Amino acid sequence: MIQRRSGSKEHRAPMKQFLIIMLALIIVGSGLWVWTELKNPRKMVTRNLLLSKILEENKQREEFFSVQLFFASKMGFSLGVETREVKGEKSSLQQQIRRALAELIKGPTQADLVPTIPVGTKLRGFYLDKNGIGYADFSNEMIKNHPGGSWGELITIYSVVNTVIKNFPQVRQVKLLINGLEVETLRGHLDLRRAFSFNESLLSKQP
Repeated sequence: MIQRRSGSKEHRAPMKQFLIIMLALIIVGSGLWVWTELKNPRKMVTRNLLLSKILEENKQREEFFSVQLFFASKMGFSLGVETREVKGEKSSLQQQIRRALAELIKGPTQADLVPTIPVGTKLRGFYLDKNGIGYADFSNEMIKNHPGGSWGELITIYSVVNTVIKNFPQVRQVKLLINGLEVETLRGHLDLRRAFSFNESLLSKQP
């Protein structure tokens, strides 16, 4: 007569209990390790330093820098200055210059000043060579929408030149390009095939 083995179930029960206990110990141990790590002063300092660094980097990206923008003055044939705070990274010189010229294109906010850059003009780029000559590259609207006249060309050119050189002394001279190319003039007057230096004689005289 064959006898059934009744001990197999009896052996399974302790093994199941053992596995449950081990799983519970692992969960509790993991929780204790996480809690200990969070309470560790050194770990907290490291995390805080890392967080501070990230916040500081974000703050630097949002820093503002001050620029003096040169617009035409309503009071006469001269350039007036408007100081403006410009948002942007301070690590890249050429990026700062592009942002400053973008503000110049927007036009003045002061009532005694008028725009110098034709409507619709876009800045395509700004580049600086090893000799300190900057190349301000504008879209074709700079020519297409320009009102013309020798004074009009003069004030447009030097509003760009003075804005760049006054705020960024690393730039000695500025040359204007249109669509990446050298052009003879804006509307038939001033020769644009050369680079221009800062022009102090055009600045409006303060009373």
